Amino acid sequence: MTRIDPIQTAGQLLHEVAACRTAVEAARRQYEDRLAPDFSPLQFLWLDELMWSKLMAWLLNPRETHAQKGRFLHLFVRNLVPGAGTWSEKACDHARVEIEHSFSDGRIDIIVECDERFLIIENKPYAADQDRQLQRYFKYADQLSRAHRKATIVYLTADGRLPSKGSLDHQVAEERQRDGTLVCLSYRDLGRSPRLGDPSWLDACKMACRSPRVANFIEEIQAQIKAEFVGMRDMNQDDALASLMSGRSDFIRSAFDVQRSLIEMKRGLFKALVADIGNQEGAGLLKSEFKNDGFTLNFETASQIPFIVRVQAFEKMAIGLMRREEKNARDPVRIAEGRAYASRLTGLAASEKWGDDLWAWVFLPKVENDLCPLPADFWANPEPWVQIAERERGHRGPETDVAGKILAAVQKIRDALGTDLTELSPADPIPAAPTSLPPAPMAKP
Repeated sequence: MTRIDPIQTAGQLLHEVAACRTAVEAARRQYEDRLAPDFSPLQFLWLDELMWSKLMAWLLNPRETHAQKGRFLHLFVRNLVPGAGTWSEKACDHARVEIEHSFSDGRIDIIVECDERFLIIENKPYAADQDRQLQRYFKYADQLSRAHRKATIVYLTADGRLPSKGSLDHQVAEERQRDGTLVCLSYRDLGRSPRLGDPSWLDACKMACRSPRVANFIEEIQAQIKAEFVGMRDMNQDDALASLMSGRSDFIRSAFDVQRSLIEMKRGLFKALVADIGNQEGAGLLKSEFKNDGFTLNFETASQIPFIVRVQAFEKMAIGLMRREEKNARDPVRIAEGRAYASRLTGLAASEKWGDDLWAWVFLPKVENDLCPLPADFWANPEPWVQIAERERGHRGPETDVAGKILAAVQKIRDALGTDLTELSPADPIPAAPTSLPPAPMAKP
């Protein structure tokens, strides 16, 4: 029996993947004026947390302009929230959906009521939980359940994580998952098949939809989710590569080998990036940490400032002001102090999130942004890693200087922070300590 060399097979797979990618890119260039593959009507919307809530509520609301009544809601519960019980399509036709629902102890992103059953959807594509947030929501949900109204909380995030410990104790969260009153979903779950051979929720919605216009719009939402939360930009290329890799059993094994090696490749390139940062004058790198799902870089600021600059790349790349003590206590005085520092950066770039007392200011870089022209999906995007590798091989220039782009942003933030809080001018006073956080300013940078 002929022995298969795994390294040789993996090399052959990579060679064919590169050839396939080249062929797809050539076809794309030839036909892009007819297909406009990068166009999406959603590019004209500022897709913050509220807009994602509006899109979700639009799909789930039987009275919305899609005119499909309760079909999409019925499929959502059936495919993704089976613990909520059986919701017939006829019952879903009469469901009530509300966004920003206020109750005595907070505000719920989306609430759905159908025949004395409730879905409470907490939408967290980007921001962190508030203190005891899910604990408060469960208090409300349990009150509904005691009134013979079954309530299920759907915690919808970028990656399907559990609520933070400060929001809901993890042991309680796991118990809630087991009894079906908590469902943790990721955005990618919306477009991913729950069971082998079954369509995803969004695919099922498209198939059930009787309006081609609405079905096309759902496809746009699906593509945006894949681009925003999965890092998949060109579906034609992804489909072609997936077909190539699954076409041979040895290629399937090699694809898994390559996947395992990818983390080690990133680890090595991250070390090169850290070394490049360390070699540049005035870097002030305090700490670097690499994990299998992302990395963090902490940079020094003036000693009297209680915040450092953190650069991190996980699902999204972010640059922010983070308190030196990594403790989140929801102290109103510390929140006010953080906002005073964050206010100095408003002219630098608009904050994507006003933090709690741990994060004062968070900005999500984009390639076209002056503060830090790096892709928001740095971790999943090959381009910055290619640039780091090219620089390591001696190809020096602004196009490969990832370290320089990061340090330039860090220095701009340092310059904007300026002096100590005690030296703030009378025209720039420290704001009074708030009792609760106002909504985050979401002006597009």
